[in-house]
Amino acid sequence: MMKLEQEQEVLMHIADMAIRTFVAESALLRAWKLADQRGESGAAFELDIMRTWLYDAADSINKSGKDAINAFADGDEQRMMLLGLKRFTKVEPFNSKEAKRRIADKLINDNRYPL
Repeated sequence: MMKLEQEQEVLMHIADMAIRTFVAESALLRAWKLADQRGESGAAFELDIMRTWLYDAADSINKSGKDAINAFADGDEQRMMLLGLKRFTKVEPFNSKEAKRRIADKLINDNRYPL
C-alpha cells in the first residue's frame, strides 16, 4: 500500500469501477422512481435504457476489477479476489439486442436524438 501512488493503472481501474457503479446506481434509482410514478409499462423506455446500461456496466466493472487484481495480487489471494469479483458482477441473462432495438425505434419514431 505504500507504493499505491505509483500504481496509476490500478487507481485508474478502481476509479473506472467507482464511476460505473455510481452511474448504475443513479440510473437504477431514477428508473425505479419513474416506474413508481408512471407504472412499469409507462416507463418501459427508461427501464430498457437502465437494464442495458446495468448489463453492460457489470461486464465493464468486472474487466476493470480483473485488471486491477491481476496487477497487484497473485496466488491464493488473487484467486479468492477474482472469485469474489465474479460473484458480485454476475448478472441475470438479458436480451440487450432487443432492448437496444426498442430504444432506437422509440428515438426514431419520436425524431429525437440525443435524449
